[in-house]
Amino acid sequence: MPRWLSCSIQLAALLMPASLGAEGSPPRQLLNAPVLGYVLDASRGSVRPIWGIPGASTLGQPFQLGVALRRVEVSARQDYALAVTAAGEVVAIGFAASGDTGVRQVAGAAPGADRIALSPMGRAAALYSRAGNAVQIVTGLPAAPSVTRTVDLSTLPGALAAAAVNDEGALLAAFSERGLALLFLVKPDESVQFVTPLGEPAALSFLPNGRDALVADGRENTVYLIRDLAGAAAATLVAGEADAISRPVAVETSLEGDRAFVAGSSGTILAVDLATGDRTALTCRCTPTGLARLNGRAVFRLTEPSADPLWVLDADAPEPALVFVPADAAPAAVARGAEQ
Repeated sequence: MPRWLSCSIQLAALLMPASLGAEGSPPRQLLNAPVLGYVLDASRGSVRPIWGIPGASTLGQPFQLGVALRRVEVSARQDYALAVTAAGEVVAIGFAASGDTGVRQVAGAAPGADRIALSPMGRAAALYSRAGNAVQIVTGLPAAPSVTRTVDLSTLPGALAAAAVNDEGALLAAFSERGLALLFLVKPDESVQFVTPLGEPAALSFLPNGRDALVADGRENTVYLIRDLAGAAAATLVAGEADAISRPVAVETSLEGDRAFVAGSSGTILAVDLATGDRTALTCRCTPTGLARLNGRAVFRLTEPSADPLWVLDADAPEPALVFVPADAAPAAVARGAEQ
């Protein structure tokens, strides 16, 4: 019997009596089960845990947080999430090992953030407000989150198209206007440095070292690695049209920063070894919406909860693979669904 199928059957047996627990209260039997991660269920306005491991997992019941959520970003360590409530408040939600959750308002955060970006290790965040045309940098996460500075975007050309933040609070931001796009680095000391022109900014992601970043260009269907952003800003092509990446929607790296991952809107997922250039392409029977980190060195959620399965990239496996989580809360054996 394949190892993943054996794990699926064992996990299904573990979850069978527990999956009917009261909404918002993690069933007692699950408190010692592994947590793959957390995800916003937009239809219920709450966060749901994903119990299990890649290839053998199930969606848990939504947590009862006392507030309805409309936007959520979960930290790489899966220990907290930064969220915007239906009322527009920005809050931090802590995930405790005991299964308890806690909600804290982010001090100084302007209401109604339109976009949230978390740093690679979750020590800083960027909150973008379209109405205020500004980005607020949040530190003190997760225990005492507060806004430490505000970046006024009116001094930079065009509209914000993509943004990323590193653990020191440096902001990488791409702006687009009349077919021209420019990439800037806003340092913690508030100095601004021009990095490079772009075709159509699709996605940005800092490497864990905070000095380098991946930049996806949707017009050229390319992804570049830019080393030493604050210095020489040397760019190297990571992926291009030859890799069948059509309209990239997200870029990320492993926690060690040695591998890059690209998700294309057509369903192509590319894994690239940044040292050797070796690459693996997968085709998902889905339309990826992003690369949201889950527990592991390189495990990412590709889609959102819906009537369809929730797709996951498991690049911690000996060979990168696509797996799915069943769409409903009923436990079921989970099959691998990768086409290589």
